[in-house]
Amino acid sequence: DIHSLLLTFNPKNVSVSNLNLNLGKSDIQGNGSLDNLLGYMLKGQDLKGQLDIKSSFIDVNEMFPPSAAASSNTTPQSTAAATTSMSTVEIPGKIDFTLSAMLGRVLYDKMDLSNVKGIITIANKELHLKQVAMNLLNGSIKADGFYSTQPHKKPKAEMDLDISKMSIPGLFDILPAMQQYARIAQNTKGDMSAKMHVNTELEKDMMPDWNSFSSHGGLNIPKLTISNYKPLVELGKVIGVKTFDNLLLTGINPKYLIKDGRVSLTEPLQFTVDDF
Repeated sequence: DIHSLLLTFNPKNVSVSNLNLNLGKSDIQGNGSLDNLLGYMLKGQDLKGQLDIKSSFIDVNEMFPPSAAASSNTTPQSTAAATTSMSTVEIPGKIDFTLSAMLGRVLYDKMDLSNVKGIITIANKELHLKQVAMNLLNGSIKADGFYSTQPHKKPKAEMDLDISKMSIPGLFDILPAMQQYARIAQNTKGDMSAKMHVNTELEKDMMPDWNSFSSHGGLNIPKLTISNYKPLVELGKVIGVKTFDNLLLTGINPKYLIKDGRVSLTEPLQFTVDDF
């Protein structure tokens, strides 16, 4: 439902003001403009524009519902397979566009995001994320980065992430990759903070080209409880250590480097195990 919208046209400019609409349960308000739209469409000239949007609530799942086949089989393996069906997107040239957003709450897949804000710019066949921030799982995420399809053999992506006090078991619930490769997380209790930089070329399915992939950063897990994790419980039985049923680890702060297909710790990893 469109409650209000004012469009203004002239040969050089198209402006959108007082946009106020609802898409199902979602609400969107916005203002923006496009400069030289006719020149872009008819003569291939440069197009410049900007759009500012606000919303108290956006339900992406309602706007773009999963297929029946996908919703009936949501194992980590099936979700990963669906992810790999993605393909790289060519960022168009001759476009200079800025989108700024302030969103109160966003539902996307299993993620319940709040206080989402940031700026997306498109220019020179690159998409940049600037000052993107949001709250998730009682913690927060800040991100800056870019995706480039300038003349390269493959698209490139680079990202800086700052994650603060995010629930580890909560991450397990919403991340299929974690469910597949880090199942111990479902038996943990604790929060994780991290700062990391990622740089990679991308394959056609949007997965990293592991030959070019590099990353460095560090994690901070002040306190982590591991309870009733079967491999540890069985190990405790073998060596006669009951503590393995309910382990408390403190001061976990690994610093890492991923380069040339190798993962290494850049500093010695030290932490404390309770009752040892």
